[in-house]
Amino acid sequence: MQILIVDDHVMIRRGVRQLLSSSPAWTVCGEASSGEEAMAQAKALHPDLILLDISMSDSNGLEVAARLRREIPTMKIVIMSHHEKAQLLPPALEAGADACVDKDSLGTDLLPTIESLVGSSDAPGAGKQS
Repeated sequence: MQILIVDDHVMIRRGVRQLLSSSPAWTVCGEASSGEEAMAQAKALHPDLILLDISMSDSNGLEVAARLRREIPTMKIVIMSHHEKAQLLPPALEAGADACVDKDSLGTDLLPTIESLVGSSDAPGAGKQS
């Protein structure tokens, strides 16, 4: 599985890359630090999944998620945020995300969230409850 990491903080990208390295089935195919860069990378690299920060200095992650969903409908989208997941999930799903992960819980929640999306990718609405 090819994964694109999008966050405007290099330390978050490095940490997420380190977490993902625990699975040999997952490859980080690229990184982006802005919404526009995310769109360009997604179109060029065709990742299976994008890990997308909700708040970047140049863009709103929900708007980027909606654009990605329109332009690359088969790609899985996981929103990463410091916002409480219960508040974030409804607007994230409406924007086209498949799941949300609280940045404070990345170490425990990110890998199981990705596994749930990969493991049930054939099912309609897979991963929506994350």
